[in-house]
Amino acid sequence: MTTNGALKASIDRAVERYASADTLRVAVQLVPVVGGAIDTILSGRGSRLQLARLERFIAQLQERLRQVEIGNINVNDEEFVDFMITCLERASRARTPEKSCRFAEIVATQVTEARPWDEADMAARLLGDLEDIHMSILSAALAAPGGMNAFAGVKVVALKSHSVETLLDGLSAPLLNELGSQYSLISLRLACSELVARGLLHDEGVGRWDSIAMTYFVATDLATWLANWTHPTRRSAV
Repeated sequence: MTTNGALKASIDRAVERYASADTLRVAVQLVPVVGGAIDTILSGRGSRLQLARLERFIAQLQERLRQVEIGNINVNDEEFVDFMITCLERASRARTPEKSCRFAEIVATQVTEARPWDEADMAARLLGDLEDIHMSILSAALAAPGGMNAFAGVKVVALKSHSVETLLDGLSAPLLNELGSQYSLISLRLACSELVARGLLHDEGVGRWDSIAMTYFVATDLATWLANWTHPTRRSAV
């Protein structure tokens, strides 16, 4: 069997193993009072929606892996099957094509680069907890130019601009300017706080002169690590 054939067969096994979880619905039906209602959700619209999202992910993965001639992993390893199950489960709950496509990129990265399996699993789990708004903020933070004055040499992104100019202004365009057409200030502030809690952003304003907490952010090494999974340097076929 060719490498691509073995890869497809291993992914098919992961899909079958994931789909076999539907047999649990028999047990769900036995749950008193709410079992029938839960089963209706699982076997009805919710199931169809997950299947549609899963099919979308498989199509994205197929398109991405067309660029890979030879994989560098053993697709018969249990680690690969477990990793694929995680990606399939998370992709089936991805509401947007962009989020689903990031899972396809993670799989392609692992297939071509054979990184440690624990890191691959962590990348998939972390990505599952992040929505498009989080990734947009991280992209802006990672692409920010070096700051000036109090932030000299630090790639800082501001949540919003201030009515009164300070030594901390003059940074890259605030997140509200870049993403305000898609998200509200409240949504951006909440998303930034969630990224700080996960260690993907650092609140750079704390402790600096004339600064405000939860206003100035710097992408962390963990953010760079995740970006290397979802937006790696363009790889040549190996």
